[in-house]
Amino acid sequence: MSRAAITIGVGLLAALIACKDPQPRPELGSLVTAVETPADLATFGEGAIELTPAIRPPTSDDGRLRIIGLLALPTGSQLDVALRDGVPSITVPEGTRVSRVEAVGDEDSPHASWRVLDVRETFFEAASTQRFRLLRPARNGALAGLAWPRSDDGARQAKAAIATLFDADVLDGPHAPEARRDAAARLVRLNDCASCHGAWRSEDRSIGTLVQRGTDGQGLYLLSAVFSDDGPFERYRPRNASRHDPFTHVRCDDGEVDRQTLVCPDGRRPSGRLDVRAGRAAGDPHVARVCASRRALAARMSPASRALLAPSLEPCAAPPQ
Repeated sequence: MSRAAITIGVGLLAALIACKDPQPRPELGSLVTAVETPADLATFGEGAIELTPAIRPPTSDDGRLRIIGLLALPTGSQLDVALRDGVPSITVPEGTRVSRVEAVGDEDSPHASWRVLDVRETFFEAASTQRFRLLRPARNGALAGLAWPRSDDGARQAKAAIATLFDADVLDGPHAPEARRDAAARLVRLNDCASCHGAWRSEDRSIGTLVQRGTDGQGLYLLSAVFSDDGPFERYRPRNASRHDPFTHVRCDDGEVDRQTLVCPDGRRPSGRLDVRAGRAAGDPHVARVCASRRALAARMSPASRALLAPSLEPCAAPPQ
């Protein structure tokens, strides 16, 4: 994994603010760092394990929006696994980076031509501490954003700093002042990372819930989702990417789903279940990516940890029929 990231200091961001807008802006704060990286998917994906869940994340109306998870582990490290009520919690080692990348592209699998739109990352540091990072397209063609520690003070300073990014003309975005304010407020809401990534959040398929998947013991969504054949049909983007998948079966807890609205009789969103065995036998490319993720993660586990995940690994280990 390439870790070549250019960290720009608080002074440089302040200079950008002063140059682009004479109005005084809040300072970043002592816990927040401004960051710039190349706008290239390889920056995050080279050497990383792709985290492909059975039920795809939602996409744009045209289907070109891609949301992928990437796990970068330190060389020689291992993942530990524990089960809680049958749900795996995969503990990552110090030095791990977990990335959620939104990009636009026409290929089904990660490709160098994809245009990166949004990156949100969690770094697992020493003494069980975490650091969050946000990156968005910058006006200079790179990706720019902020990094801050997982703490109350870090979150407070990050909110104030995120709110300045459009006014400082650092991020590519709307030019009208009101539109910039709206974009900044939305960015602040979407990057309240600590509250979103709480440990052991239960799946919630209520209509008004933004992120419906549950988390594991470290507050991560996709690691445990990789090893589950089931998942909610989330709606934070307009199109359900799994709706017409021939190997994904739509399920409600209390009856048949309304095919027009994709709402269950109890008013909740349905879930889906991927038939991994059938999809693999048919050579389905999405199932192949799910299995590749499972095998790659299992390869970084002890035999005892892999044994806990045997029901999920077995359909991916057997050769296609």
